[in-house]
Amino acid sequence: MTDTQLDQLLAELRSEVIRAKMKHPPMNSPHEGWSVIYEELEELREHVRADTGRSSEAKKEALQVAAMGIRYALNLCGDLK
Repeated sequence: MTDTQLDQLLAELRSEVIRAKMKHPPMNSPHEGWSVIYEELEELREHVRADTGRSSEAKKEALQVAAMGIRYALNLCGDLK
């Protein structure tokens, strides 16, 4: 992976975090955060089981898993420095 590819992927991740922030309220509890992450992870697992784990849709799900992890940290883990 080149730095350019990484930068592009991180930009996609940033966009997904912003989209989710605009669409959904902040996570209220660790249990809710875990549930949201687990739901996205299960959607990715469906692609793996269907042998479509390298598709653009699987990439979208993987980015959603990462975005929800970031939202968890932002919403539930206190002051980030």
